[in-house]
Amino acid sequence: MDIFTIVGFSFFGIASFLALYYSLRNGLKDDGYLFLYFMLFLLSYELFYKTLIHSKFIYSFPVLYISGRFFNLLVYPVFLFFTLSITRPKFRLRTKHWVLILAVLAFVLFNYLPGLNLSIDQKLQNLDLFYEDTRPGSFNYWKKWQTLLKGTLIPLVFVSLITFEFLRFKKSNKSKAKKTLLYILLSLAFIFFFFSLFSNAIYQSLGNATGWSMIEWPVDILFLSVVIALLSIITLLVNSGITLLPPSKYASSSLNEEVYDQIISQTSRVIRKKQLYKQLDFNLQLLTKELNSNSSYISQAINHRLGLRFNDYINQFRVEEAKHQLQSPENKYLTIEAISELCGFKSKSTFFRAFKKETGLTPKQFMEANKRSSN
Repeated sequence: MDIFTIVGFSFFGIASFLALYYSLRNGLKDDGYLFLYFMLFLLSYELFYKTLIHSKFIYSFPVLYISGRFFNLLVYPVFLFFTLSITRPKFRLRTKHWVLILAVLAFVLFNYLPGLNLSIDQKLQNLDLFYEDTRPGSFNYWKKWQTLLKGTLIPLVFVSLITFEFLRFKKSNKSKAKKTLLYILLSLAFIFFFFSLFSNAIYQSLGNATGWSMIEWPVDILFLSVVIALLSIITLLVNSGITLLPPSKYASSSLNEEVYDQIISQTSRVIRKKQLYKQLDFNLQLLTKELNSNSSYISQAINHRLGLRFNDYINQFRVEEAKHQLQSPENKYLTIEAISELCGFKSKSTFFRAFKKETGLTPKQFMEANKRSSN
């Protein structure tokens, strides 16, 4: 068991666990990231298969062996559907999507059906011949129309559709979190596509440099491990509620951008007018009562539209008030701690942290800068 085998099986375990855990935790209901979990599952299986081949553990599972390299074309439609689920909140798999999936499945089965029909003894014989291979580098898969179609042309169509959808969404949507996620997703789709496109040249170069005739398997294992690591990090981040990306419960929100704008506008107006931020225990529930609205909608609008947590959103109002209070001559005898409490901060440390985050200065530095500008 070499390092490539350890890496391959390790990332297979991580990806398959995350995919199953988050899918089953939600009862296979779409939380906005169901396609991400499915993508992890598909890639983990491909990594598992290639690690079995590289390590020769495939001899323990000969029923899984299929002559030729394993190409998982289903990854591309899942990339596309994941993109659509982000750009179109009401997206659901319809008949045309299932037809597309079945077409890809049919094409894959057509290519691998002969291998599926082989007996175990025949597969073991083929494995023996496979490992006796002394090729000076990998086989050029562009020589056959089937491998050219499944390795280049079909993926190119999906990558083009993903790019088109991304550009359409970018023009009309202001959600920073969604755009960040789409940038990452589009980059991964292109990386995946270009690796498949130029992988043969990579294998040939490395094969010539190392003399390793089956260098493609370790290369594929490392590449898939990196892609799986990135997708696993995204999976953990979105389920931890990070504001950089749409949290899982809001990723497939049915609210459109105009509704978000209306909620944000109304929320800001009421908070400023009634100075609700000055309440030390002010929270989402109290704001919901003031607006006579739905807490989920308000939370979605703040998180999804502004990319902020509720507390960070309220602290922006408090910092704005603090700047005014710190500049007021009437407060020259008040301590910074007293001013922070007037603005709704529970503690001095929270005030300092929020103030510096918004202004780049500590309250003391802000006061000194204000004095210099006044003189």
